[in-house]
Amino acid sequence: FRYTLAVKRRLVALDTSDLDRLFDLAVSENTAGRALERLGRLDESAAHYAADLAIKRRLVARDAANTTWAMGHSTALSYVAGIDELRGRTALAIARL
Repeated sequence: FRYTLAVKRRLVALDTSDLDRLFDLAVSENTAGRALERLGRLDESAAHYAADLAIKRRLVARDAANTTWAMGHSTALSYVAGIDELRGRTALAIARL
């Protein structure tokens, strides 16, 4: 998945106006995060979830009426909060949501 992410990051960098490609990158960041979480690599997983969330925040800021992006943002928040909960930071997890 590292190679795929690297390619997608390069493609986004080549055309920053392609918001669908940016959303696709966010989905890939989330997928990598889920795989690493299942392996117990929470720090790496959290970094990918944070990247996913940052991208989706940018997208929602550009078009709050886009329900796909809004739902993706909510989902990204839940993954970041899930890592907080796994680390015993329940209050922080709840505050994020």
